[in-house]
Amino acid sequence: MGILDKATNASDYNAEYVKMFVYGPPGTGKTYLAKTASDAGQSTLLLDAESGCMTIRDSSVRILSVSIGDMREIYSELAQGSHGYQTLVLDSLTELQKKKVDDVEQKGRKGMTLQKWGEVITWTRKLVRSLRDLPMNVIVLCLSKEQEEDDGDQKRLRIRPDVHGSTLPLELAGFFDVVGYAHTRPQKEGIRHAIAFKSPGGRIITKDRSGLLEAIMPNDFGHIYNTIMERTDDAS
Repeated sequence: MGILDKATNASDYNAEYVKMFVYGPPGTGKTYLAKTASDAGQSTLLLDAESGCMTIRDSSVRILSVSIGDMREIYSELAQGSHGYQTLVLDSLTELQKKKVDDVEQKGRKGMTLQKWGEVITWTRKLVRSLRDLPMNVIVLCLSKEQEEDDGDQKRLRIRPDVHGSTLPLELAGFFDVVGYAHTRPQKEGIRHAIAFKSPGGRIITKDRSGLLEAIMPNDFGHIYNTIMERTDDAS
């Protein structure tokens, strides 16, 4: 039996987990996604780099405060698969990368050289990939920033994940099945938190490999998970 004989039918593919990247301004309900995962019956672990978990204090989410030095051990234990958690949330990649910058900057007296920035970006890329590949649902949260980009003969302001590295925001989008932009939508009853998964014009980065999500959905991971998994099961 050769290597080519191991190929399988695309129609036989069944997603086991949802791998999601969500970015947006502060106060748009990103951390709250952990609570909605827990409320949906998923045992949820939140890796807290921001000390900003007040919004989920009435949930059953397990919270672990983390530094960059903890991440290797955390990954090792999660990769073993005997931890009992179904969903992992990293809050947030922006803050964790800043801690890495601080750590790298303290090495030597030359400040942030190109070599040091390269170390930070490589570390970030490897971290996100390793977490994404864990056998569980993974939600990586990130702040957003406005960034001026060339668009033909003119420059336009676009919204991108707030991480260092000129190409890293687009790379991160490539790592995940689902990429959403968290924002608020004024409603008669008050401000509603929502996530955009489709965006014409490219002002924001969005993605939905499942093709099953609506353009804009509530910031409810249980609902997002069920939308993808139930329809995937129906299709199979």
